[in-house]
Amino acid sequence: MTGSSIAISRSPPEATRQVLAALGLVVPVLAFVITLYAIGDAQPRSLAFHESAAQVIPVLALALAVDARVFSLRRVHDGGDVVVALALVGFLAGGEYEALRALYSGAPERADIVGAAIAAGFAGLASAALTGPPQQP
Repeated sequence: MTGSSIAISRSPPEATRQVLAALGLVVPVLAFVITLYAIGDAQPRSLAFHESAAQVIPVLALALAVDARVFSLRRVHDGGDVVVALALVGFLAGGEYEALRALYSGAPERADIVGAAIAAGFAGLASAALTGPPQQP
């Protein structure tokens, strides 16, 4: 081994980054739809689930905003990034609304939407972590 060095890149190649960015649009939506379908009629009728969700969803939103910078204008490269951010905001807001509504009324009815919102938030956080920080031009 004479004088050979291997350069290790800390960021994925551009082609991989583009694939991951494209998946970043699809993964949260798929997570929402699959979880919505999976829970379906087998919804937990527990206020404890909704109470926990009402605490978890804002934490997910903060993690997406602060750590992953999903809602940052610097991260926006095209219309797809805006769609991802708006979809995640919509999913999380809808899930939080249903969780709080269930707590207020004392009647937990839409655990499918609440669970799907949490799944979409985690999927969005994971896909943002995989794509890494936004590239500076």
